[in-house]
Amino acid sequence: AVVSTQSTGAPQDNLILFNLSYVLRHLATTTLKDEKSGLEEVVSAVRNLELAQRFFTVLSKATERQKYDVSHAAAEARQCTDLLSQAQYHVARARKLDDEHRAIRQQQEKAKQELENKRKEEEDAKRKEEEERHQAILTQREVYRERAKNILIFTEEPSQPKATKGRKKKEETVYSSGEASSGEPEMPDSMPDEEKEKKRR
Repeated sequence: AVVSTQSTGAPQDNLILFNLSYVLRHLATTTLKDEKSGLEEVVSAVRNLELAQRFFTVLSKATERQKYDVSHAAAEARQCTDLLSQAQYHVARARKLDDEHRAIRQQQEKAKQELENKRKEEEDAKRKEEEERHQAILTQREVYRERAKNILIFTEEPSQPKATKGRKKKEETVYSSGEASSGEPEMPDSMPDEEKEKKRR
């Protein structure tokens, strides 16, 4: 809302305006004296101080009887003028403070970003190392598997057949103990005795 700087002439309204101007001046003075006040706060305080200075100047020129002290209004107007003369200093100080805070925030953000980038790089390096180690395990496992396969193939190769044919023929020829000494084959039992005798002769 826009507050008029013209006095209404009504004592009650002028008293309200005086009190409002006093509050504005007091708040502005507190803000300007606080070296930690930011630029936005200082600029707002200067504007309020300018408004209070105009109100007090108008109120100090009232000719009719008022419910406030006119001389007090004049003193307040002079105090506002003195404070406004230092406004540029307070604005410059606040701007410098804001610049310093901004620089600190930028440094903090930069450090935070660098830390985040370093963390990501470490995570990427760790993940890459894990992948390489896993790949090495798979490769080694494949090598063992191929070696085991070759060993299994070697042990399953068929052995050379044994020569048993001549031995079998020898086993088929059976001699009795008496016939073995005389060198004559044993005659079959079914052959007649005469035939056996002829054979012996």
